[in-house]
Amino acid sequence: MAVIEIDRGTREQVSQYVAPQDVIGVDTSAATTAEEVLQTAGLAGWQVHLRPVQTVEHALTANGVTNYNEQLACDDTFAVVRTNPETKLPQYIGTVGKKYEVLQNEELAGFLNDLVRTSGGQLTRAGDFYGRGKQFFLTLDLPTDVLIGGRDLINHNITLFSSHDGSTSVIPVVTNVRVACQNQRQSVLGTGIASTRVRHTVSATQRLQVVRNILGIAWKTAKAFDAKAETMINAQIEEKTFWEIVAKIWEPAAADSARGQTLQRQRLESIASRLHGPESEDIKGTAWAAYNAITSHLQHAHADSVTNASRALRSATVRNSAALAEKLFHDYALAAA
Repeated sequence: MAVIEIDRGTREQVSQYVAPQDVIGVDTSAATTAEEVLQTAGLAGWQVHLRPVQTVEHALTANGVTNYNEQLACDDTFAVVRTNPETKLPQYIGTVGKKYEVLQNEELAGFLNDLVRTSGGQLTRAGDFYGRGKQFFLTLDLPTDVLIGGRDLINHNITLFSSHDGSTSVIPVVTNVRVACQNQRQSVLGTGIASTRVRHTVSATQRLQVVRNILGIAWKTAKAFDAKAETMINAQIEEKTFWEIVAKIWEPAAADSARGQTLQRQRLESIASRLHGPESEDIKGTAWAAYNAITSHLQHAHADSVTNASRALRSATVRNSAALAEKLFHDYALAAA
C-alpha cells in the first residue's frame, strides 16, 4: 500500500505521551505572524548585546578584607548579555570570541514569515531552553500528514534551533512525529544555515531562495522517511528477532557493572512496555512497531522534565541510537520483503 497523504487535522489520535517540545515550549498556534509567535513564547525584546570581559586580581588581607588590584582586559573574549523578558533585568548568557555577531530573535521574523507563507504551514510551538537565553527553538507544522500503511498517522514538522551562546547558528531539522505516541525522528538538514544568510539585511529574493532550499530538502527528507516507514509497516517481525536487533543497538557488554546492569534492565523493560502497549495496538508485530518501541523509549524516558526534555531534543546519543534503529529495522524489512 502506498503512503496516503491527508490534510492536517483530518484524523485525530490521542497520545499518552508528551513530546519534548511540549515540555519546554509554548503553544503559539493562535499567533498569525512570526512577530506574534516571538511575543507569545517570550522570545521577543531580549536586546542581546556584547560586553567586554576583564580579569580582576584580588587578594585577602590579614584582617579579612578583599583588595581588588589590577584589571586586565580580555580583548578576544566578550560576555553575551540579554534583557530577561520576565524580570526586565540584564542576564548573562555566555562568552564568545571577538568575531561573534549578534543575531536578534526579531531578525528571524521575516525569514519565518516567508517560511510559513511558502510552505502553507503554521508556527505552533516555540521555547527557550532552560529560560536562560542560551538556546531556543521554533516549530513549523507542515500542512500535509501521511497515513503509513493506511492506518498510522505521521506529522511532518521543521524545527529551527538557534542560540546566543555561540554553540550554533540557525539549524533546521525535519521532525517526523508518529501521532499515536508523539515519537519524533529528527533529521538535521545538512550543516544548517549560516546566521548571516537569514538576517534582515539579506534581500527578500535571497531570503526566499533559502526558504525554498530548506523546504525542498525537508520534503525530500520527509518522503524518504515515509517510504521507509511504509516498508517497515508491511514487514512482520518475530519477538526473538526484535530483541536480537535491540542487542545490536545496546550491546550487552555495556552492562558489565552493577549500575550498567540496572540501567540495561530498566531500558529493556521500558522498550518491552512500549512494544506491547496500547501505542502499538494498530501496528502490532511489524518492524514499524519495533522501530517505534525504540524511539518511544529514547524520547519519553527523557521527557519528564525541562532538563530531560531538552536533552532528548538535542542529544546526539538519542539521535544516533534512533538512526541506528531506523537502519536496522528498515534493513530487516527490506530483506523480509
